[in-house]
Amino acid sequence: MPSRLSRYRRSTLALTAALATLPALSGTATADEPVDLDVAHVRAAAKVAADGTLLATRNVDSSYRAYQGAYCVKISDPRIDLSNAVITATATKIYARMLSATGEPTQDCGYATDTVTVHTIYENAVLHDAPFTVAVL
Repeated sequence: MPSRLSRYRRSTLALTAALATLPALSGTATADEPVDLDVAHVRAAAKVAADGTLLATRNVDSSYRAYQGAYCVKISDPRIDLSNAVITATATKIYARMLSATGEPTQDCGYATDTVTVHTIYENAVLHDAPFTVAVL
């Protein structure tokens, strides 16, 4: 049986490898045509604009801004169980932000079990719109 530290190291290495594969996307995309993300070791991923527009995707159906600083990202693959997934989010093109992301059903996203809720928080602890990437590992 692997030790806790060994499992922690493997998990950390897997997370680091997955995050390193998220490409820095350039160019523009329309709300009707999000770009396909080519990311290894990630079950689902999305690049989302501050207004909630889905810019790039892998196994994501849609995204929207629920209210200021709160976003819902709907996962398209029914085999992905968000209740036990590792989810990470990172602010893009903007600094002094904290983000939280959860796969648990939330009121913000209508208690949907196939949706990741992301909150973008300004440095003064106020919800504030910001672009971000999110990955489900």
